[in-house]
Amino acid sequence: MSRENMALSLHNAARRGDVRLDEHLSTVCRLRDGKIARIETHLSDVAGMNACFV
Repeated sequence: MSRENMALSLHNAARRGDVRLDEHLSTVCRLRDGKIARIETHLSDVAGMNACFV
């Protein structure tokens, strides 16, 4: 974390029938004037996310 940005790390787990999701996300928030101006999320398993929710 700095004056210009901060990062969050999350672990998502879900199950829908036989489909199982187990992934990690990193979210980077860019700050401007003390407020969030931009958010970028990076997924560890895009294919798994698509299989679980699409």
